[in-house]
Amino acid sequence: MRHEDGLRRALSEDESGDPSQEARPSTVPRPEREGRGSRVAAIAVALTLSAVTFTALWLGFRSAPVDRSGGETTQEPVDLEPRVTAVVPVGPYPADIAVGEGAVWVSVPAQQPEEDNLIVRIDAVTNEVVARIPVDDYIEEIAAGAGGVWGVGVQGTGAANLSFSVERIDPATDQVVAQIPDVSGPLAVGEGALWAVDRAGARAGPEGSSLLRINPATNQVVATIPLGVAAWDIEFGEEYLWVLPLEPSAGEGDILQVDPTTNEVVARIEIPLPETGYLPTVYTPAFGEGSAWVPVCCPDNELMLVRVDVGTSTIVGEPIRLRGGAPFAVAAGHVWFVEERGALYGLNLATLEVDETVSGFDWPAGGFPDQSTELDPGQLAVWVVNSDQDSVTRIDLAAQATPSPEPTVTSAPPEGRLLLQILDRVEVLNRDGTQRVLGDDLVALDLSPDGSLALVSTRPESDRAGAELLTIDLVSGERSTIATTGIVPYPARWSPDGSMIAYREDDVLCFVEAQGGAPTCMPDLGRVYWFDWAPDSRRLVLGLPPPEPLTVLDVVSGQVTPLVLSNDEHVLSALEQAGFGRATRVQFESPKWSSSGKYIATLAMVFETVGGQEGNLVLVFDTDGSLVARGKPMNEYSDARGWSLAADVFAYGWGGAPYDIVQARAIDLATGEDQAIFSIEDVGRETVRDLAWSPSGRWVVVVTVTAGESTYALRVSFVDSATLETVGGFEFQDVTLADWGG
Repeated sequence: MRHEDGLRRALSEDESGDPSQEARPSTVPRPEREGRGSRVAAIAVALTLSAVTFTALWLGFRSAPVDRSGGETTQEPVDLEPRVTAVVPVGPYPADIAVGEGAVWVSVPAQQPEEDNLIVRIDAVTNEVVARIPVDDYIEEIAAGAGGVWGVGVQGTGAANLSFSVERIDPATDQVVAQIPDVSGPLAVGEGALWAVDRAGARAGPEGSSLLRINPATNQVVATIPLGVAAWDIEFGEEYLWVLPLEPSAGEGDILQVDPTTNEVVARIEIPLPETGYLPTVYTPAFGEGSAWVPVCCPDNELMLVRVDVGTSTIVGEPIRLRGGAPFAVAAGHVWFVEERGALYGLNLATLEVDETVSGFDWPAGGFPDQSTELDPGQLAVWVVNSDQDSVTRIDLAAQATPSPEPTVTSAPPEGRLLLQILDRVEVLNRDGTQRVLGDDLVALDLSPDGSLALVSTRPESDRAGAELLTIDLVSGERSTIATTGIVPYPARWSPDGSMIAYREDDVLCFVEAQGGAPTCMPDLGRVYWFDWAPDSRRLVLGLPPPEPLTVLDVVSGQVTPLVLSNDEHVLSALEQAGFGRATRVQFESPKWSSSGKYIATLAMVFETVGGQEGNLVLVFDTDGSLVARGKPMNEYSDARGWSLAADVFAYGWGGAPYDIVQARAIDLATGEDQAIFSIEDVGRETVRDLAWSPSGRWVVVVTVTAGESTYALRVSFVDSATLETVGGFEFQDVTLADWGG
């Protein structure tokens, strides 16, 4: 994200309000240089260029020679055809833009004292403004991710009188829900945290800025990282946090690389600057292909692009000379730039030639030197702020696909994070589209109630080699051993309050404190196949071998209470009405306790029957054991089941033999309706394997698998909580789902 130019000038003023002395071009060779030129000064110099020079700088074109990037690209080819697809009016003089949390967000400052400062929300599917959210302060910069939309609020005039805070908007309600005082922009989101600074630009003083790490769960600063330089911009990319200093001295670094797992500055990278008539300026990089692509403006009236290898923190290859502009993203095998007049172009990383362009005359012009520009990686769409045209422009990069009734495809869950099993590897997919590998040879089990920890197991080389039950901190990556077991402890689940973990070892139910300790196992219960916590974190419902009853265990007292007998007349009658005849052997499989605590759903499996056929039926009981609802009968087994966390709605997989689960259905206990919320189109080849609800209960993720193939396709269905209408989705390969958490 980039500060607005006007505020940058205010921040570069001294306490008297007079502009600070601008640094003059250095004639000293770089190793002896003591200071860098002001970025504001570079802009001012560029503005004084002649019309001919200005045109050469921003609009001229010069092909870049090949084989100078210092590395090979890895992105798969995409059929590109950049084109303007929408211009969306948002209000006078929009300032900044962010993409995330399922929408596009634009800050629109008030132009009159009686007007509201606004954050405008745009639906990225329809390109329509769907909300205008009033905020107290002028919003200098916004960021989206980590469960919120974050805006840097500014009050006051003049450098000596400015006060800063961060306002948080809940994307689920479009309301301001928190304000974090004494925190300044710039902002960045990554590694499960919000990043900001204490003092930016000239306000940092001789001691420099400190980078602030903010925990989105508490809205509190949890780490302060002294930088030793005045921060001008920060960005998150390639698993690191990057700081762009305002006017670094020699040795302080033009780009600082911060490891978010340790909260330490791990590199101060200096960018070689050529001798010119005025001091060139380093600007904010774009990130991708394992590199930081650092722009330097503007030697010989061109842009110089320097590639920094992220892994080694070193410059690779020779600088690439380009027409100008600012790089804002790396996608589809290109570094993408936007220029002063709005012209967009893409540098092909395979050839180092500019081969994709959109003329600036195709949409309203923006501001100088570069507009606020963001890439939506899921849609492969660029959003550009037209600050002097009261609008934002959408540019789709991919070639237009053949019109299809299929849902819109995105690249990340709309909220929370998914815990994924990818072959023998465990990963987390975050709402901002970033993926984090937790480790190989692991089994994914559960996410903690607050979404900060993953519960996994090591994968022993043999059934009796021993396994470890571990938690992994999703921010720091720290591992903690909770228990040692003989085999993989499956299933394993956190209690809703996060204090305990229940797991099954050799069909014996065990408990352990979430912080670790000596486990407590209960072999007297006999063989326990399935279990689920009650919302009170005190009771569990147990699924036992047939013909054992559906059973409730009080963890504190140890009391065991049969809830529903397998030969209960109401159960047998429901099975008979469903066409299974008179059942003589029934098992209650994988019971699930509703988040409200009012209901328990289970799959009644009919193994033996008189006058009918074997099959399965979802049954829902209240906590007194009374049957209150049932699903649609099926003659095939499906373990795809779960309660919404927001309402008494139970989703389950439905279908028939042979292993043909073709729908995800939902029973609404408030209305009694049982409706299909997801249907397989390629019947006979694809089947529903698993499902889970999002933390808010608004969406359902459905896992499907193609019959006869080893590739798993993870399909996410976004289900409207009121209409149960599927409105979107995405896919991954070779993936199964463990949990969807906060």
